Amino acid sequence: MLTAAELYAGEKVGGRQESVVDQLLFPFQLVSPSSDVAALAGRLVRQCRGSHGLGLGDAMIGATALSLPAPVLTLNTKHFRCIPRLLVVTPTAADDAQL
Repeated sequence: MLTAAELYAGEKVGGRQESVVDQLLFPFQLVSPSSDVAALAGRLVRQCRGSHGLGLGDAMIGATALSLPAPVLTLNTKHFRCIPRLLVVTPTAADDAQL
């Protein structure tokens, strides 16, 4: 859910551009985070806010990915580096691996 919100909130998204986000999200199942995920995200923010600039949104995404388990696909790897056991993939790496 948070990833969808971040995509729709993007600076370049608006009007007809939202249909591109709709198409991008269509094949994916949106997942609502549980209370356990929320608790983990809060702990991650507390641990990583200063060293990596991890905010609540990215912490929720990371914690949700850990709970599934699933990788996080992002260009912003810095915020996720402090999350143990989280697989972070950049789009170019995903293209190379054909995820």
